[in-house]
Amino acid sequence: MKEFSELREAVREKLTEMRVAGVDPFFVAINEAVNNAIFHGNKQDETKKVQLTITNWPGEVRVIIRDEGQGFATAEAKQEEGLQESGRGIEIIRHCVDQYYFSSEPSEMVLIKKVASSPMRPESEIIEKGRLANAN
Repeated sequence: MKEFSELREAVREKLTEMRVAGVDPFFVAINEAVNNAIFHGNKQDETKKVQLTITNWPGEVRVIIRDEGQGFATAEAKQEEGLQESGRGIEIIRHCVDQYYFSSEPSEMVLIKKVASSPMRPESEIIEKGRLANAN
């Protein structure tokens, strides 16, 4: 969690650089997904990593948040439990992105936001354990 706190501004700057309209809501979704990965996926185990990858595709930006957990219950299962103190993260994410999906193998969530324009060649940035590095 501490590492992401230190990288928040770098993530926001990268999204702005990629011409993401509505950076703030998209950033809220990313922050929520990272928190879910830390608290629910990795169960706050500091030996486990969360990897955040930002990829700029023509017409969209994709952010992949991968943790070392076992995945999580589907939205249908969560609805049966009702809203509690936690459990609203997916609903927040749903309202802040154009599309999202998740998988259990590997345990990851993909957030997609449409952009006005982007380069023809995909560019990626990976943020992991306190560092921001080009993936190309």
